[in-house]
Amino acid sequence: MTRKRLRFGEYFANLPLARKLAVMLLGTTAFALTLAGIAFTAVEIYTSQQRMTTEFSTLAHVLAETSTAALSLEDGKAVEEILNSLGPNPKILSARMLDRQGNLLAKYAAANRRANAESIRITAPVVLEGEPIGLLEMDAQLDTWSALAA
Repeated sequence: MTRKRLRFGEYFANLPLARKLAVMLLGTTAFALTLAGIAFTAVEIYTSQQRMTTEFSTLAHVLAETSTAALSLEDGKAVEEILNSLGPNPKILSARMLDRQGNLLAKYAAANRRANAESIRITAPVVLEGEPIGLLEMDAQLDTWSALAA
């Protein structure tokens, strides 16, 4: 006795109405939950990137304010010490302090950290009495997936 293998359409057509409704409800619910999960993940990625960008921008502006005196005296050693305070932050890749003419005064580079597609550059002017006296450039790693996992 050979058993005929039914295709899904034939199988579905032979199901009782209650079972058909249950299958359709299950399929619709699974589809809706999948879409909701994708939307939730997209929103989380976007807000996580915005939050990290804001944090790095705030850090850059604080460092720019902190280095005003050292930069006005063109004290490269003091500026380098300020930039080296970025060391404990694993997301900071590098930082540079430029003087008024755009010359490099001091720099910081994290060991064994490289930029990738998710790295950003933040700039913050160093201002003394309303006059720009330099510029801080900072490269940071967004690491969106790590932030979502935390």
